[in-house]
Amino acid sequence: MATGLFDGLFFDWWFDDQPDRRRLLEAIRDRLPAETLVMVNGNDRTLPNTADLVNGSFMECWQSPDWGNWSQIEETLVWNETNLRKPRINAVSTWYAKSRNELNRMRATTTLVMTRSNGYALFCDPNDLPTPDHQHDWYTFWDEDLGQPIGPGRDYNDGTVRRAFTHGWAVYHRPSNADPEAMSKRALVRFDLPHRSSATGRIDTEHALPAADGDLYLIQHAAE
Repeated sequence: MATGLFDGLFFDWWFDDQPDRRRLLEAIRDRLPAETLVMVNGNDRTLPNTADLVNGSFMECWQSPDWGNWSQIEETLVWNETNLRKPRINAVSTWYAKSRNELNRMRATTTLVMTRSNGYALFCDPNDLPTPDHQHDWYTFWDEDLGQPIGPGRDYNDGTVRRAFTHGWAVYHRPSNADPEAMSKRALVRFDLPHRSSATGRIDTEHALPAADGDLYLIQHAAE
């Protein structure tokens, strides 16, 4: 830490209910500068016993292939964003169920994080593969620039969470709002001005967003 090459520490397999973990972090905090960042892998669990000592949780959500677990992921992310030590550096990592081509799952991961936090998102391979963990593709969806957030995300009655940004909107449609296999439930997202859907490329003032999915909508000005 004294060299300036490192900003902090990361602890994997963090079980917050074990008292020795708090004693460990207290000893570390006593030895290192106050600005040292401490991140842990808390999975989809909250960290009530060490929250004041931890800056962020790497949520390696191994149960994420099951859509039924996503409400727990969302609740934990919101808790982490509210209760962990500042500055906060939370991250959500979800796994695919069958392949990296599950674009709705990638978009759901991205927009969940963008609407519920100021953290980081990753959609990657399951750990049980023989290859190294966390390998992933890069998606053009991640190239979009929504600018800076304007306030927090808001819940809507149609099962979506929406957050305004300077260049558009991020919208997450929860999987619990429909049969996750059929994807039959759609939410209508309406705007006063035309917006381009990052998922479809379509430009319109109204877009239909399936459940268990998410999208980024960028404002289209007259010159565009």
